[in-house]
Amino acid sequence: MPSVSPVLSVHGLSVRFRMPGGRRVAAVTDARFDVAAGECLALIGESGCGKSVLASALLGLLPGNAQTAGRALLGDLDLLAADERTFARTVRGRLIGLVPQSPAAHLTPVRTVRSQLEETVAELTGVRGGRRALREAAEAAAARAAFPPDHLDRHPHELSGGLAQRAATALALVGDAPLLLAD
Repeated sequence: MPSVSPVLSVHGLSVRFRMPGGRRVAAVTDARFDVAAGECLALIGESGCGKSVLASALLGLLPGNAQTAGRALLGDLDLLAADERTFARTVRGRLIGLVPQSPAAHLTPVRTVRSQLEETVAELTGVRGGRRALREAAEAAAARAAFPPDHLDRHPHELSGGLAQRAATALALVGDAPLLLAD
């Protein structure tokens, strides 16, 4: 049986935080795993064990006091060595989609779900053809996540927790990223 290259290959990923006074706190130690196309990998652990920190490391979203070690290869790109420009233009939304742990907190509170979807569709897919094409693409993205079309013009605070989760999932799926992280 032929070997298939993993979409993501993590080898020895460790994250430490430098604290005031020089102390270092280990958040992730020597994580190792591969994820192949079509495969689902679940990381299970207690609250505070480092699952979200690992996801943040893969997306280049760690705070300035974080130190990483190891490798996290997304194809040929080492995510632990990538710069912010690479993450912003190439990785986030295009190669890795994120469904955040607290979706309501990640949605912009003063904008409707529709406007957030339309903006994301325009940025990640380059849909052209005017306002109508953008609107239709946003509605199609919502439908992929089973987000009800009659709720698209609501603001995040008007959604239940489950609907906020569906809105965040719709946003994460827009770019058809080959890797989806659900925190």
